[in-house]
Amino acid sequence: MGATTSCAAGAQRMHYLIASLPIALYALALILGLFNVDLPFASPFQLEIAAANLAIGLGAIAATILGLAAAWAIFFVAASFLWGAAAVHISDMVRNGNFAINIAGPIFWWNILTPLTLLIALL
Repeated sequence: MGATTSCAAGAQRMHYLIASLPIALYALALILGLFNVDLPFASPFQLEIAAANLAIGLGAIAATILGLAAAWAIFFVAASFLWGAAAVHISDMVRNGNFAINIAGPIFWWNILTPLTLLIALL
């Protein structure tokens, strides 16, 4: 039983690591300016978002070592940040009819689907 439990825990940690790497890599790419989100290179806004994403990604990587409680904690951090950002995008779409690519495009869906993916991985 102990070996099976240990193997299952190892597989679950690998899932957390796989789910967290895109967040960390995306944030690192933003910080390094490898691509830009239609803002001036290295704008304060861009760096703030990159730093927040990097923190979430690094926390998720740490959760692969620290276990399930840490994984749930990082899920709540990521979900509150990303779903909060999605709510701001929805508000802008509804109130202002703003469906620009940076409001209603891939970033919007990233904000919704990333926490959902983490939730599914944790269940």
